[in-house]
Amino acid sequence: RDSSVTGVQTCALPILMFSPTSLNFALGMIAEGAKGDTKKVLSDYLGTDNFTEYAKYYLKAAKYFNPGNKEQTYGYSSKLKIADALWLNKGLTLKDAFKKNVSDNFNAEAQVLDFSDKKKTCNIINKWCNESTEGLISEIVKPEAINQDSKLFMTNSLYFESGWSSPWELSDKEEKFGAKEKTKYMESAFLKIINAKVLTPSGLLPNGQIIISDGKIVDITGQNREIPHAEIIDAKGYYVAPGCIDTHVHGGNGHDFTEATPKAFYAITRAHALQGTTALYPTLAAAPIETFREAIKTCEHIMNHPEQGARIMGLHLEGNYLNMAMKGGQDPNYIYPPDPQEYKELLNSTQCIKRWSAAPELDGALVFGKYASAHGVLVSLAHTTADYLQVKKAYEAGFTHATHFYNAMTSVHKDREYKHEGTVEGIYLMKDMTVEVVADGIHVPPAILKLVYQIKGVERTSLITDAMAAAACDNGTEHFPDSRVIIEEGVCKLADRSAIAGSIATGIRLIRTLVEKAEIPLHDAVRMASESPARLMGILDRKGTLEKGKDADIIIFNNDIEIQETFI
Repeated sequence: RDSSVTGVQTCALPILMFSPTSLNFALGMIAEGAKGDTKKVLSDYLGTDNFTEYAKYYLKAAKYFNPGNKEQTYGYSSKLKIADALWLNKGLTLKDAFKKNVSDNFNAEAQVLDFSDKKKTCNIINKWCNESTEGLISEIVKPEAINQDSKLFMTNSLYFESGWSSPWELSDKEEKFGAKEKTKYMESAFLKIINAKVLTPSGLLPNGQIIISDGKIVDITGQNREIPHAEIIDAKGYYVAPGCIDTHVHGGNGHDFTEATPKAFYAITRAHALQGTTALYPTLAAAPIETFREAIKTCEHIMNHPEQGARIMGLHLEGNYLNMAMKGGQDPNYIYPPDPQEYKELLNSTQCIKRWSAAPELDGALVFGKYASAHGVLVSLAHTTADYLQVKKAYEAGFTHATHFYNAMTSVHKDREYKHEGTVEGIYLMKDMTVEVVADGIHVPPAILKLVYQIKGVERTSLITDAMAAAACDNGTEHFPDSRVIIEEGVCKLADRSAIAGSIATGIRLIRTLVEKAEIPLHDAVRMASESPARLMGILDRKGTLEKGKDADIIIFNNDIEIQETFI
């Protein structure tokens, strides 16, 4: 309260109005919330002991109290962090709390939430969170609807203990879907997962705890840590692991990414999140080039404005430069050799293309591989008849990865009286070439899954779903948009049953298949579903393993390897 300290009038006093229970706790909050010179002055004034770990939760609190910069205070990153104020609220109603805490300079817009109308209320809150959030909740809101027990947050918005789904625009179908929502989206509040079998990079930590704040892992420990105001999640002795990262997925929940609309993208990411996938790369099959352009726009928008569901990390183009002889379920109308003008235009138009699969034996493919890989794209051989020498040249030209290994490629075969190696053998002989497998037990049988595991190893093998629209969809073929494809025996097939055309697998099913059918240890199966794809895509610094400082993308599954909860 000493006005001689720079910044106290705009930062410290409004926080202290809420009378926290501990002076050190309050001072720590102020110190962590202040920025730049103010933070330095407060550090000298308060002493470094007041920079407690718990205070990190309040890192962005100062943004509320900067009337001089409305964009900073209510920008997309802060999205009106109501929880900060309410966690400190000791006995004040929500209305009174904001009256004490919000400057008149903000000209707060009065809003009335009708909690009897779920859809209307969700849409209002969604509007606040996706626009400039200038519509503060400063007037009539029923306090009992938003309280400390609710834990207040889902994707930087309001999370209602009453069982409401997250605040996206709810259609009738999504409203039904939301009732089954077991996915939590974390941004601010402390969360502590207890009584967990934690799968860490160094092995299993029995009876472990994970402390989470601001969407990051703060600590992983076998000791009990008391965290004031933390939400407690009891894992009930189940496994806690990093979320699956799917680098090859076409759709789900009745939608395909080639629809290229935000509605389709969000529907797919939400459905796969329920099945253990916390990050994914939307994969586009062979399609008109305009579809690619539209999908790029949609992907860029969603990467900048994430909502509920697995986080989108970038696009994977599986077309159009494929070998017609190995087209599988790809549309033959859009398969052709690499077009330099086309791929240069696409790659120079965006940064969101992270993968591109192609057949290296096609005319111009090696030049394409060099160009795309020079632009930071993971170039992968796919739908190919390449032999060993062609695979070797492809690897040297930037094709460092193999798309859905064993599928849509040749293996050892006879040409008249002589045997010849195929693409599979060429890939095995490229020691450092990485592979991905559709580990549903159908695309690649369990014995071969075990063979890949033993030869390529965990670090060079990633699990993918290659999931189509019918994946993570209760109604199966009812919502499958492609009449050329049928769902039969747990897999997508061409209608004439001449080839497998994709899967209906989900992230957790891949892990379960490796463990139960291929007899691969659980720890290694989880690593291939999370750590290996994170390493492959260059995001292992923040995702893929449960380690302090990384994103808290976490799944809880039971002893039958069935998802219980997903945290993003």
